[in-house]
Amino acid sequence: MPKQVKTLPDPVLMVGLKNIGGNFSLGKEEMSMLDFGITQPIPYPKKLKLLEKISEKEAEAVSEELKAVVFEVISELKIEYFDYYYLEKSIGLLEKTKNLLEEIEKIAKTKYEVGLGNQQDIWKAKLEISHLEERVEVLKQMEESSLAKIRALLNLEQNFPLGKPSDFDLTEFNLDLNSIYEVAKNSPYLKIFEKQKEKSSLDLSLSKLSYYPDFSLTIGYGNRGSLDGVWSLYFGVQIPIYYKSKQDRYVSQMDATLSSKKMEFENKKREIEGEAKRIYIEIETTKKLIDLYKNSIIPQAKNTLNTSMYEYSVGKVDFLTLITNAVEALDYEIEYFGKIANYQKAISRLEGLLGSYFGKEEIKW
Repeated sequence: MPKQVKTLPDPVLMVGLKNIGGNFSLGKEEMSMLDFGITQPIPYPKKLKLLEKISEKEAEAVSEELKAVVFEVISELKIEYFDYYYLEKSIGLLEKTKNLLEEIEKIAKTKYEVGLGNQQDIWKAKLEISHLEERVEVLKQMEESSLAKIRALLNLEQNFPLGKPSDFDLTEFNLDLNSIYEVAKNSPYLKIFEKQKEKSSLDLSLSKLSYYPDFSLTIGYGNRGSLDGVWSLYFGVQIPIYYKSKQDRYVSQMDATLSSKKMEFENKKREIEGEAKRIYIEIETTKKLIDLYKNSIIPQAKNTLNTSMYEYSVGKVDFLTLITNAVEALDYEIEYFGKIANYQKAISRLEGLLGSYFGKEEIKW
């Protein structure tokens, strides 16, 4: 497109007839002739170069739009993948805890049979097992929905089989806020507005050249029948005498458009920086919570559960305490994997926003 814009405007072909008197007089009268001519418009110097640059900026803006779409789709795909990972881990933990509660139910039955427990403990265990089964079914439904979105993003048939998500190392994220702002300058979402602003600046420059005349060159030939033909050459100049109602308004309009594009660019820049800051805070907060769950909360919950398992078997704690500790340990682990998924999803959102990748993790099936 830029090279096409740089070429001269299309020439105009003209055909006409000049005739003296009421009867056809070609070849009889010197001024009667069949005219053929071609006119080539010639814009004022620099206009074609500016039009080429304007076209380049339009193409660059479209390229940035395409880049933004690619990053957005990849970001959405990774977010769905990490949702799928979280759901699969949660289902596995629920199944594991269900097996544990079934073992606890057996212990409760044994204690009841020897007169050291009561039947209420057995029914309580069955109720908790049923509740876990309900949670599993709900998560499986959510998992199918997540898989459907993944297939759609990958343009796959909905019956295409997808494997289980693999474990992965957390993406290292060591950027500070100022570094993120620097990366944000190259965000395709911001670049779109930057290219539009640059195009508007060129539009304004082009509008100012509209005060200068364009030219035209016309070559003609008059066929006079049996008489000698006539050649003609014309050089035309377009005179902008109506500049008050045309060129002045044109320049004012382009100037206003440029001001608007500058404002849109600054607004978009602030919007991207604000969203990037929110995501950055989420990443840093979630990273700390992951460490807290991994090194403190989950080990303590597991130790509490193991202790209560032993103490229940020897009659030192009641059944309700044991069940409560088992469910709490489960919920803490599920929350832990939820934090991992949220951390990765936040990084994926930031990647989509800034048009840059921060990790080397692979999506495996």
